[in-house]
Amino acid sequence: MNKSETSENLSVENIAYACLTKHVQHGAADHEALRWVESDLSTQSFTYGDLEKLSNRIAGGLKALGIQPGETVSLFLPRSPILISTLFAVQKLTAISCTLFNTLGEEGLFDRLSNSQTRLVVTRKSLLRKIRAIQPQLPALEWIVVVDQDEPEGEKIIGLNKLLADTPDIFDYPHYVPAETPAFLQNTSGSTGKPKAALHVHDALGDMQQSFRHIMQLQPEDLYW
Repeated sequence: MNKSETSENLSVENIAYACLTKHVQHGAADHEALRWVESDLSTQSFTYGDLEKLSNRIAGGLKALGIQPGETVSLFLPRSPILISTLFAVQKLTAISCTLFNTLGEEGLFDRLSNSQTRLVVTRKSLLRKIRAIQPQLPALEWIVVVDQDEPEGEKIIGLNKLLADTPDIFDYPHYVPAETPAFLQNTSGSTGKPKAALHVHDALGDMQQSFRHIMQLQPEDLYW
């Protein structure tokens, strides 16, 4: 990961820039970045360009809802391409992403949303009832975005398709950020007490890259499961 000194502080690549935008800029827009396998074993391929454009649109939609740098956006979704794109969208906003297991019950969900002061949750229709059950106890929660329902019912609940209807696939964001800029929260399981969240910064990507490069020794054409 490239680091550059400024007169004021050390800056590092924004996680979204390092993982997506930089590859697009360097001519890899049409290279496969993600191969998604459905439950029926059919596959769908996503290029760096696909993920870049979708995350740009989502970032624009979240910004239109008022999400500001440093605010928490929780992703209460099963693993999916939309989860990945939304995570990068949050990084482009320099907000904080918090990915939650979709098997959490109401109590576990409340603990994590409350502790993180989540302002917006991205979820799907089948999980919406869990959030609505605890919504009155979450004063910081302002919006719920549902990825697979166009017209969900409820106050401050909006469908993703509606949110992105007129959103362009170009989004201007800072490619370099101060090294200690918060990036994402990672929660403990909560099996031995209340769950605790560790806050990771954009500079943490460097350690991850070193692990993949030197320990796992992944090469550009390798398929990582």
